[in-house]
Amino acid sequence: MVKKQNEVAHLLGEGKAVDDRIAQLQAANPVDQAQIGKLKARRADISKRLSDLKEEIAGLHQDFQDCIAKHL
Repeated sequence: MVKKQNEVAHLLGEGKAVDDRIAQLQAANPVDQAQIGKLKARRADISKRLSDLKEEIAGLHQDFQDCIAKHL
C-alpha cells in the first residue's frame, strides 16, 4: 500500500510538472501544437494511472478492513 501511495505522490508531482510545461509552451509559442499535444497525452496517461491507483488502494483498504473484521 505504501508503494502505491508513493507512486501516487510521484505521479501527482509529474502531472504538475507536465501542466506547468504545457502552460509554459503555450505562453512561449502557441503554434507548437505537436509538443503541446504530446504533453496533454502524457497528462491524460498520468490522470488515468492515478484513477487506477485510487481504485487499487481503495480495494486494498477494503481487503484490509475485511481481514481485520474476520479476526476480531
